[in-house]
Amino acid sequence: LAYDPERKGDWDVVRGRLSDEYRKTSDNLKTLAEGKQAEYEQLRNEYFDALEGADSPEKAARLAELTKRGGELSKEIDTANSRSRYADNFANELSRDLDPSKRTTYEGVGGKSFTDLHQSMIQKQGNAVKDFKGTCGDCSAANTMTALGDTKSEAEVVQRARDLNACVDKKIPSFLPESLKEKMRGSNGGTSVAGRSQILDSFGYDCDNRTNQSLAEISQQIENGKGAIINVDHRVLNKQRDVTAMNPVGTDHALTITGIEKDAAGNAIGLWIHDTGVCSNMGNAFYCNAQDYAVWKSTPNCTVQYVSKK
Repeated sequence: LAYDPERKGDWDVVRGRLSDEYRKTSDNLKTLAEGKQAEYEQLRNEYFDALEGADSPEKAARLAELTKRGGELSKEIDTANSRSRYADNFANELSRDLDPSKRTTYEGVGGKSFTDLHQSMIQKQGNAVKDFKGTCGDCSAANTMTALGDTKSEAEVVQRARDLNACVDKKIPSFLPESLKEKMRGSNGGTSVAGRSQILDSFGYDCDNRTNQSLAEISQQIENGKGAIINVDHRVLNKQRDVTAMNPVGTDHALTITGIEKDAAGNAIGLWIHDTGVCSNMGNAFYCNAQDYAVWKSTPNCTVQYVSKK
């Protein structure tokens, strides 16, 4: 994004978002350091009070204990302050030359922060259940439930999908060539919109499945406390290529929508995505602008599943 002139607007959004996250991290570390500094001051007062007492084995042991903890706190304070300065410097560098009047804001699923959402989610699919690698829908269901307050693992959701016959579940004969086995592994775990609705229903969630959704409509649903999964053609995800020329023919991949980016006027201008399939050069967390979303939306069967607790 940083080197593509046509993506400068996206890069400004992304670096603004990252700048805000680093600034928040810096502030949290400063608060942590201040708390430890207060503990250190209290510890020092206890040390000098203990010095006034009569010499005894108990006094010596207590002084040694306070000295040890004081040294630990001193290192913890230095580390927190150092990391805070690093994060603050990074925030300043990322936000350099950004127009303050054009800064955007993030609305995360469940009201959670950008970093908390993405760090809490399954990072890459296909590592939880043997011979099940096509688990993008299972992982998206798990990640959406996690965003809404539950903690669900890939293995847990895949097992539920298998129990409900709601996913591809093919036995892989040992005599098959490895290339064919790998192809079958890549389809095992695959879910449809209806299958994911069934899975989520069994965990106590409602699904409202809609097509032709605008960014404004997705934003409104997220603001109303819902999570969202979107079905796309995996070929349109690579933001370093001209997705408009890729001629999508249908949906074959599920993604978790983690939040909406809004302009200064409060209008939705793009989506933040978590992709356990890591189908793009942007990794498993990336930004989708309005133009790219229009391509996604025009793909046949592109469905947004809005998820909420029953």
